[in-house]
Amino acid sequence: MPENIIAKKLNIKLDTIKQNILSIKDFVAVIGDSIEITINIEENNLPKDITGATCRLVGVKSNGEYFEQIEKINIVDAPNGIVKLYPRVDVFNVEGRNICCLLIEDDDESINLQRFVVNVVKSMATGIIIESREAIETLRELNNLLNSYRGDLNNINQSVINMKDLVTQKTNEVNIEFVELKNNIQTEINVLENDINGINHVVNYQLTKRIKLNPYRLLGSNYIYLSTDLINEPAKNLLNKQYLISIGGVVSPGTFNSATFLLSFNLYNGKINPFVVNLNDRTIDGKNLSPSITYGDLSSSIDFNATGYKLFVKSNIAKDLNADTVCYGYMTPLAI
Repeated sequence: MPENIIAKKLNIKLDTIKQNILSIKDFVAVIGDSIEITINIEENNLPKDITGATCRLVGVKSNGEYFEQIEKINIVDAPNGIVKLYPRVDVFNVEGRNICCLLIEDDDESINLQRFVVNVVKSMATGIIIESREAIETLRELNNLLNSYRGDLNNINQSVINMKDLVTQKTNEVNIEFVELKNNIQTEINVLENDINGINHVVNYQLTKRIKLNPYRLLGSNYIYLSTDLINEPAKNLLNKQYLISIGGVVSPGTFNSATFLLSFNLYNGKINPFVVNLNDRTIDGKNLSPSITYGDLSSSIDFNATGYKLFVKSNIAKDLNADTVCYGYMTPLAI
Protein backbone atom coordinates (compact mmCIF):
# COMPACT_ATOMS: atom_id res chain seq x y z
CA MET A 1 0.00 0.00 0.00
CA PRO A 2 1.52 3.40 -0.94
CA GLU A 3 3.18 5.25 1.95
CA ASN A 4 1.49 8.57 1.19
CA ILE A 5 -2.09 7.35 1.75
CA ILE A 6 -1.57 5.70 5.14
CA ALA A 7 -3.36 7.88 7.71
CA LYS A 8 -2.04 6.13 10.81
CA LYS A 9 0.57 3.54 11.70
CA LEU A 10 0.66 1.18 14.67
CA ASN A 11 3.61 -0.94 15.83
CA ILE A 12 2.98 -3.62 18.47
CA LYS A 13 4.51 -6.79 19.88
CA LEU A 14 2.29 -9.86 20.38
CA ASP A 15 3.28 -13.04 22.22
CA THR A 16 2.20 -16.61 21.43
CA ILE A 17 2.27 -17.52 25.14
CA LYS A 18 0.74 -14.51 26.89
CA GLN A 19 -3.08 -14.45 26.90
CA ASN A 20 -3.79 -11.11 28.59
CA ILE A 21 -5.41 -8.56 26.29
CA LEU A 22 -3.02 -5.81 25.12
CA SER A 23 -4.59 -2.34 25.52
CA ILE A 24 -3.09 0.31 23.24
CA LYS A 25 -3.50 3.63 25.07
CA ASP A 26 -1.70 5.97 22.65
CA PHE A 27 -3.48 4.91 19.44
CA VAL A 28 -7.02 5.74 18.29
CA ALA A 29 -8.47 4.70 14.93
CA VAL A 30 -10.84 7.11 13.20
CA ILE A 31 -13.61 5.52 11.14
CA GLY A 32 -12.59 5.71 7.49
CA ASP A 33 -8.85 6.08 8.11
CA SER A 34 -6.36 3.90 6.22
CA ILE A 35 -4.18 2.12 8.79
CA GLU A 36 -0.94 0.13 8.69
CA ILE A 37 -0.33 -2.25 11.60
CA THR A 38 3.14 -3.76 12.05
CA ILE A 39 3.13 -6.79 14.36
CA ASN A 40 6.31 -8.28 15.83
CA ILE A 41 5.45 -11.86 16.83
CA GLU A 42 7.35 -13.20 19.84
CA GLU A 43 7.45 -16.36 21.91
CA ASN A 44 8.84 -15.98 25.43
CA ASN A 45 10.17 -12.53 24.44
CA LEU A 46 12.11 -13.91 21.44
CA PRO A 47 11.22 -13.47 17.73
CA LYS A 48 8.93 -16.27 16.49
CA ASP A 49 9.90 -17.89 13.16
CA ILE A 50 6.71 -18.11 11.04
CA THR A 51 8.30 -19.37 7.84
CA GLY A 52 5.71 -21.21 5.72
CA ALA A 53 2.77 -19.91 7.75
CA THR A 54 -0.26 -17.83 6.75
CA CYS A 55 -2.06 -15.17 8.77
CA ARG A 56 -5.66 -14.16 9.42
CA LEU A 57 -7.04 -11.21 11.36
CA VAL A 58 -10.19 -12.01 13.35
CA GLY A 59 -12.01 -10.18 16.12
CA VAL A 60 -15.17 -8.70 17.53
CA LYS A 61 -16.42 -5.11 17.33
CA SER A 62 -17.94 -3.16 20.21
CA ASN A 63 -21.45 -4.01 18.95
CA GLY A 64 -20.77 -7.77 19.07
CA GLU A 65 -20.27 -8.14 15.30
CA TYR A 66 -17.45 -10.48 14.31
CA PHE A 67 -15.00 -9.85 11.47
CA GLU A 68 -12.33 -11.78 9.55
CA GLN A 69 -9.69 -10.60 7.07
CA ILE A 70 -7.22 -12.69 5.07
CA GLU A 71 -6.23 -10.23 2.36
CA LYS A 72 -3.69 -7.37 2.67
CA ILE A 73 -1.71 -9.26 5.34
CA ASN A 74 1.97 -9.48 4.40
CA ILE A 75 4.69 -11.49 6.14
CA VAL A 76 7.63 -9.14 5.55
CA ASP A 77 10.23 -11.02 7.64
CA ALA A 78 9.22 -14.63 8.39
CA PRO A 79 12.34 -15.70 10.41
CA ASN A 80 11.87 -12.72 12.76
CA GLY A 81 8.06 -12.94 12.82
CA ILE A 82 7.28 -9.50 11.36
CA VAL A 83 3.86 -9.00 9.75
CA LYS A 84 2.31 -5.90 8.17
CA LEU A 85 -1.43 -5.72 7.69
CA TYR A 86 -3.81 -3.12 6.31
CA PRO A 87 -7.30 -3.48 7.85
CA ARG A 88 -10.26 -3.12 5.50
CA VAL A 89 -12.46 -0.07 6.03
CA ASP A 90 -15.26 -2.29 7.41
CA VAL A 91 -13.02 -3.70 10.16
CA PHE A 92 -12.87 -0.46 12.19
CA ASN A 93 -16.26 1.03 11.26
CA VAL A 94 -17.99 0.82 14.66
CA GLU A 95 -17.21 3.27 17.45
CA GLY A 96 -15.86 1.71 20.66
CA ARG A 97 -13.46 -1.09 21.66
CA ASN A 98 -12.57 -3.54 18.87
CA ILE A 99 -10.88 -6.72 20.15
CA CYS A 100 -8.53 -8.21 17.53
CA CYS A 101 -6.56 -11.44 17.24
CA LEU A 102 -3.97 -12.49 14.65
CA LEU A 103 -4.10 -16.23 13.82
CA ILE A 104 -0.89 -17.88 12.57
CA GLU A 105 -1.52 -21.14 10.69
CA ASP A 106 0.61 -23.76 8.97
CA ASP A 107 0.24 -27.44 8.13
CA ASP A 108 0.89 -28.50 11.74
CA GLU A 109 -0.88 -26.02 14.00
CA SER A 110 -3.02 -22.93 14.44
CA ILE A 111 -1.73 -20.35 16.94
CA ASN A 112 -3.90 -17.67 18.58
CA LEU A 113 -1.67 -14.71 19.40
CA GLN A 114 -2.17 -12.38 22.33
CA ARG A 115 -5.35 -10.33 21.67
CA PHE A 116 -5.14 -6.54 21.34
CA VAL A 117 -7.69 -3.71 21.61
CA VAL A 118 -8.09 -0.89 19.08
CA ASN A 119 -10.26 2.04 20.17
CA VAL A 120 -12.34 3.50 17.33
CA VAL A 121 -13.94 6.97 17.19
CA LYS A 122 -16.36 8.53 14.72
CA SER A 123 -15.17 10.53 11.67
CA MET A 124 -17.33 13.57 10.95
CA ALA A 125 -15.58 14.01 7.58
CA THR A 126 -17.21 10.89 6.17
CA GLY A 127 -20.73 12.17 6.78
CA ILE A 128 -19.93 15.60 5.37
CA ILE A 129 -18.53 14.13 2.15
CA ILE A 130 -21.57 11.89 1.63
CA GLU A 131 -24.06 14.69 2.20
CA SER A 132 -22.13 17.27 0.15
CA ARG A 133 -21.06 15.46 -3.01
CA GLU A 134 -22.10 18.39 -5.20
CA ALA A 135 -20.13 20.82 -3.05
CA ILE A 136 -17.01 18.64 -3.22
CA GLU A 137 -17.32 18.50 -7.02
CA THR A 138 -17.57 22.29 -7.08
CA LEU A 139 -14.40 22.45 -4.99
CA ARG A 140 -12.56 20.30 -7.55
CA GLU A 141 -13.73 22.57 -10.37
CA LEU A 142 -12.56 25.62 -8.41
CA ASN A 143 -9.15 24.04 -7.92
CA ASN A 144 -8.82 23.54 -11.70
CA LEU A 145 -9.88 27.15 -12.34
CA LEU A 146 -7.34 28.35 -9.79
CA ASN A 147 -4.51 26.59 -11.63
CA SER A 148 -5.65 27.90 -15.06
CA TYR A 149 -6.88 31.42 -14.25
CA ARG A 150 -5.05 32.72 -11.20
CA GLY A 151 -5.90 36.28 -12.16
CA ASP A 152 -9.66 35.75 -11.96
CA LEU A 153 -9.91 35.83 -8.14
CA ASN A 154 -13.36 37.42 -8.06
CA ASN A 155 -14.96 34.48 -9.86
CA ILE A 156 -13.19 32.02 -7.59
CA ASN A 157 -14.35 33.83 -4.44
CA GLN A 158 -17.95 33.87 -5.68
CA SER A 159 -17.79 30.15 -6.46
CA VAL A 160 -16.50 29.47 -2.92
CA ILE A 161 -19.41 31.45 -1.47
CA ASN A 162 -21.86 29.45 -3.59
CA MET A 163 -20.29 26.22 -2.42
CA LYS A 164 -20.53 27.31 1.24
CA ASP A 165 -24.21 28.20 0.77
CA LEU A 166 -24.84 24.78 -0.78
CA VAL A 167 -23.16 23.00 2.13
CA THR A 168 -25.16 25.10 4.62
CA GLN A 169 -28.40 24.32 2.77
CA LYS A 170 -27.71 20.59 2.77
CA THR A 171 -26.68 20.68 6.44
CA ASN A 172 -29.96 22.38 7.36
CA GLU A 173 -31.93 19.81 5.37
CA VAL A 174 -30.14 16.96 7.11
CA ASN A 175 -30.69 18.55 10.54
CA ILE A 176 -34.43 18.89 9.89
CA GLU A 177 -34.70 15.27 8.74
CA PHE A 178 -32.66 14.11 11.73
CA VAL A 179 -34.92 15.93 14.21
CA GLU A 180 -38.02 14.41 12.59
CA LEU A 181 -36.47 10.95 12.68
CA LYS A 182 -35.42 11.39 16.31
CA ASN A 183 -38.95 12.42 17.31
CA ASN A 184 -40.47 9.43 15.49
CA ILE A 185 -38.01 7.05 17.14
CA GLN A 186 -38.73 8.49 20.59
CA THR A 187 -42.47 8.06 20.03
CA GLU A 188 -41.96 4.42 19.09
CA ILE A 189 -39.71 3.91 22.12
CA ASN A 190 -42.39 5.32 24.43
CA VAL A 191 -44.98 2.95 22.97
CA LEU A 192 -42.66 -0.02 23.36
CA GLU A 193 -41.77 0.92 26.94
CA ASN A 194 -45.45 1.05 27.86
CA ASP A 195 -45.99 -2.39 26.34
CA ILE A 196 -42.93 -3.82 28.06
CA ASN A 197 -43.89 -2.39 31.46
CA GLY A 198 -47.24 -4.14 31.15
CA ILE A 199 -45.76 -7.60 30.65
CA ASN A 200 -42.48 -7.48 32.60
CA HIS A 201 -44.03 -8.88 35.76
CA VAL A 202 -45.49 -11.87 33.94
CA VAL A 203 -42.31 -12.54 31.97
CA ASN A 204 -39.94 -12.16 34.91
CA TYR A 205 -41.90 -13.81 37.72
CA GLN A 206 -44.60 -16.06 36.29
CA LEU A 207 -42.99 -17.72 33.27
CA THR A 208 -39.96 -20.00 33.30
CA LYS A 209 -37.99 -18.97 30.26
CA ARG A 210 -35.91 -21.72 28.68
CA ILE A 211 -33.31 -20.05 26.47
CA LYS A 212 -31.96 -21.88 23.42
CA LEU A 213 -28.22 -21.52 22.84
CA ASN A 214 -27.02 -21.13 19.26
CA PRO A 215 -24.08 -23.15 17.86
CA TYR A 216 -21.17 -20.88 16.96
CA ARG A 217 -18.22 -22.13 14.91
CA LEU A 218 -15.28 -19.99 16.00
CA LEU A 219 -12.52 -19.57 13.45
CA GLY A 220 -9.30 -21.30 14.52
CA SER A 221 -11.03 -23.58 17.07
CA ASN A 222 -11.74 -27.30 16.74
CA TYR A 223 -14.82 -27.07 18.93
CA ILE A 224 -18.35 -25.66 18.70
CA TYR A 225 -19.23 -22.85 21.11
CA LEU A 226 -22.86 -22.45 22.25
CA SER A 227 -23.85 -18.77 22.32
CA THR A 228 -26.60 -16.63 23.80
CA ASP A 229 -28.13 -13.77 21.85
CA LEU A 230 -26.68 -10.29 22.43
CA ILE A 231 -27.33 -9.16 26.05
CA ASN A 232 -28.00 -5.41 26.26
CA GLU A 233 -28.56 -5.05 30.00
CA PRO A 234 -25.64 -4.01 32.28
CA ALA A 235 -23.34 -6.87 33.28
CA LYS A 236 -23.92 -6.06 36.98
CA ASN A 237 -27.45 -7.49 36.61
CA LEU A 238 -25.87 -10.94 36.21
CA LEU A 239 -25.04 -10.92 39.92
CA ASN A 240 -28.64 -11.75 40.86
CA LYS A 241 -29.06 -14.43 38.19
CA GLN A 242 -28.45 -18.16 38.22
CA TYR A 243 -29.00 -20.66 35.41
CA LEU A 244 -29.33 -24.39 34.94
CA ILE A 245 -27.58 -25.21 31.65
CA SER A 246 -27.85 -28.46 29.68
CA ILE A 247 -25.67 -29.21 26.64
CA GLY A 248 -24.98 -32.22 24.44
CA GLY A 249 -23.02 -33.23 21.37
CA VAL A 250 -20.58 -35.63 19.76
CA VAL A 251 -17.09 -35.59 21.32
CA SER A 252 -15.63 -38.57 19.44
CA PRO A 253 -16.98 -40.83 16.67
CA GLY A 254 -19.70 -43.24 17.79
CA THR A 255 -20.50 -41.39 21.05
CA PHE A 256 -22.85 -38.66 22.26
CA ASN A 257 -22.08 -36.84 25.52
CA SER A 258 -24.32 -34.63 27.62
CA ALA A 259 -23.70 -32.46 30.67
CA THR A 260 -25.68 -30.34 33.14
CA PHE A 261 -24.25 -27.56 35.29
CA LEU A 262 -25.18 -24.51 37.38
CA LEU A 263 -24.00 -21.05 36.31
CA SER A 264 -23.79 -18.08 38.69
CA PHE A 265 -21.70 -14.89 38.77
CA ASN A 266 -19.50 -13.02 41.24
CA LEU A 267 -17.83 -9.61 41.44
CA TYR A 268 -14.09 -9.07 41.93
CA ASN A 269 -12.08 -5.88 41.28
CA GLY A 270 -14.92 -4.33 39.27
CA LYS A 271 -15.21 -7.37 36.97
CA ILE A 272 -18.11 -9.83 36.63
CA ASN A 273 -16.82 -13.43 36.62
CA PRO A 274 -18.80 -16.61 35.79
CA PHE A 275 -18.80 -19.54 38.25
CA VAL A 276 -19.67 -23.07 37.08
CA VAL A 277 -20.70 -26.06 39.23
CA ASN A 278 -20.92 -29.31 37.24
CA LEU A 279 -23.87 -31.52 38.19
CA ASN A 280 -23.52 -34.20 35.53
CA ASP A 281 -20.74 -34.71 32.98
CA ARG A 282 -20.37 -38.40 32.20
CA THR A 283 -17.08 -39.65 30.79
CA ILE A 284 -17.42 -41.92 27.72
CA ASP A 285 -14.31 -43.63 26.29
CA GLY A 286 -12.16 -41.39 28.46
CA LYS A 287 -13.73 -38.13 27.20
CA ASN A 288 -16.34 -35.76 28.60
CA LEU A 289 -17.71 -32.31 27.67
CA SER A 290 -15.90 -30.35 30.44
CA PRO A 291 -18.05 -27.18 30.00
CA SER A 292 -16.88 -23.67 30.93
CA ILE A 293 -18.12 -20.10 30.35
CA THR A 294 -16.48 -17.20 28.49
CA TYR A 295 -17.81 -13.92 27.17
CA GLY A 296 -18.24 -13.13 23.48
CA ASP A 297 -14.74 -11.64 23.23
CA LEU A 298 -13.37 -14.95 24.66
CA SER A 299 -12.42 -13.27 27.96
CA SER A 300 -13.19 -14.77 31.38
CA SER A 301 -14.41 -11.50 32.94
CA ILE A 302 -16.30 -8.37 31.90
CA ASP A 303 -16.58 -4.81 33.19
CA PHE A 304 -19.25 -4.15 35.85
CA ASN A 305 -21.17 -1.69 33.63
CA ALA A 306 -20.59 -3.39 30.25
CA THR A 307 -23.53 -3.88 27.84
CA GLY A 308 -23.90 -5.51 24.42
CA TYR A 309 -22.12 -8.79 25.18
CA LYS A 310 -22.74 -12.53 24.75
CA LEU A 311 -22.16 -15.62 26.90
CA PHE A 312 -20.34 -18.56 25.28
CA VAL A 313 -20.48 -22.14 26.59
CA LYS A 314 -17.12 -23.67 25.73
CA SER A 315 -16.89 -27.49 25.69
CA ASN A 316 -15.39 -30.45 23.85
CA ILE A 317 -18.22 -30.69 21.27
CA ALA A 318 -16.22 -31.44 18.11
CA LYS A 319 -16.75 -29.01 15.24
CA ASP A 320 -16.14 -31.60 12.50
CA LEU A 321 -18.43 -34.28 14.06
CA ASN A 322 -21.53 -32.16 14.73
CA ALA A 323 -24.06 -30.52 12.47
CA ASP A 324 -25.81 -27.55 14.07
CA THR A 325 -28.93 -29.71 14.39
CA VAL A 326 -27.07 -32.48 16.25
CA CYS A 327 -25.56 -30.61 19.19
CA TYR A 328 -27.78 -28.64 21.57
CA GLY A 329 -27.71 -26.22 24.48
CA TYR A 330 -30.41 -24.75 26.74
CA MET A 331 -30.26 -22.50 29.80
CA THR A 332 -33.12 -22.10 32.28
CA PRO A 333 -33.22 -19.22 34.82
CA LEU A 334 -33.29 -20.32 38.46
CA ALA A 335 -32.99 -16.86 40.03
CA ILE A 336 -34.07 -13.58 38.41
